[in-house]
Amino acid sequence: MQDVLKIIGDDVEFNPVLGLHRYRDAILKMVKGSDPRFSIGIYGEWGTGKTTLMRLIEKELRNNFFEWDKIPGQDQDFLIRHLRDTLGINWINSGIDVRKNAEKNVIHIDSKNTNDSVSLIQGDDKVVLTGKGV
Repeated sequence: MQDVLKIIGDDVEFNPVLGLHRYRDAILKMVKGSDPRFSIGIYGEWGTGKTTLMRLIEKELRNNFFEWDKIPGQDQDFLIRHLRDTLGINWINSGIDVRKNAEKNVIHIDSKNTNDSVSLIQGDDKVVLTGKGV
């Protein structure tokens, strides 16, 4: 019987043997629990998974944030899903109007079927959620 050589790809979703999930989870916990004024250095030899780790972290972070400039528009569906699924704003399913104010620092979401509405107000370092349907 011949020895088998196996190539381990960098798709860690299918190759947890690389062990990057625990590093990803630790870094995500630190990022989500900290003020957004820091940097993180990832050091390692070539081929140790630095880029793969960064892609894993990016994938998780992208699942939790929308881009303010892409609302309304490209990220609108993600924002609506996030408000509905994460914050329990159930009326936001359908029949809504999404717009920004003239200064582009407030996103308004109004129900076309009820009197519910919600506004996301962009501050210096946070977004405030307010409205009748919160």
